[in-house]
Amino acid sequence: MGLAVRPMTVPIDLRLGSPAAAASPQVRAALAAGDWPVGYPPAAGLPVFTDAVCQWSSRVLGRDITADRVVPVAGAKEAVGTLPWLLGCGPRDVVAIPHLAYPTYAEGAAAVGAPVVRYRDPAHLAQLCVEHPIAVIWVASPANPTCRILPPADLHAIAALGHTPSRPLIAFDETYLEIADGEHSVLGCAPSGFALTQATPEDPEYGPIRTLGLYSVSKRNGLAALRVGYAITDPATASALVTRRRALGLLTSAPAMVAAAAALADDTTPALMRAHHRAQRAIALPAFEGAGFADAGGVGMFLWLACRDGDAAQQRLADLGVLVTAGRAFGPDGAGFIRVSLSGPADALAEAAARLHSASGTLPPSHQP
Repeated sequence: MGLAVRPMTVPIDLRLGSPAAAASPQVRAALAAGDWPVGYPPAAGLPVFTDAVCQWSSRVLGRDITADRVVPVAGAKEAVGTLPWLLGCGPRDVVAIPHLAYPTYAEGAAAVGAPVVRYRDPAHLAQLCVEHPIAVIWVASPANPTCRILPPADLHAIAALGHTPSRPLIAFDETYLEIADGEHSVLGCAPSGFALTQATPEDPEYGPIRTLGLYSVSKRNGLAALRVGYAITDPATASALVTRRRALGLLTSAPAMVAAAAALADDTTPALMRAHHRAQRAIALPAFEGAGFADAGGVGMFLWLACRDGDAAQQRLADLGVLVTAGRAFGPDGAGFIRVSLSGPADALAEAAARLHSASGTLPPSHQP
């Protein structure tokens, strides 16, 4: 028996990981001050922004970097979608992504005609590196959609694959790094694959591992409206990316960079966001479990829930006025799952939980057949 349908006037959207909290006083003050140049912003970033990223890297990643390693981007999603293009990838270059992955990884590869292969673990990825000319490896930890955090051993094993003949760029998507709860996290921070690779010695044959770390104030500070993030990589790769971005007009706005600099100097917001997600999880998870779903993910800003058919479950929930994302959107292995965002307003999530609690019947058993 499915969930009973009852008329709902306003659908509750639990699909997007869009923040609901107001901007911090520091960010509001930076925007109100209007202290930024009115001309075209530099593709390499305003000094106030790159300095803030360097200081952030020292505090959070434990790595001292220089400004010539920073690449400002108009939100991490833009960087994910354009990276293969900016690197000059084409149909002969393979992009490796996790078997469950943010859809934009595959979309960015498809935009340049690059084939995609999906890997389940470091051993599987190592085999794929033997079989394919892999140009880019995306590593997501904490992961979207599952919130899983990779242990340092896995991050080291993946980094070692940079010493292969195709010399792939290993792109660590660490946009959720500081809002990570659960296994392998320490004081709310996940292990950084990018930071770990900086201590990896050069290989005599292949040279240094080519790595990139990607970060976002949308997730760290709940500032999706600013559309600003940053990548950190080696100076040569950063210079090439900045040059290409400048030529194509991919510039991060000056007001956004000034506000983001203020946000990065504030280390209190990530803890507030983690607390919000924990409180939301305590409301939402029992309601979904009562409706027949099973918790199948880690701990963070999403619920990753198992069910017999994600597409059908998505529709049954939509009939209740609760909108979620079917797991198939993240790859074929997501067919038996749904993803629920915990980042929205508390009252909206509470209403969604109330609708689930009050619905008669349950979804089919949550385990896969």
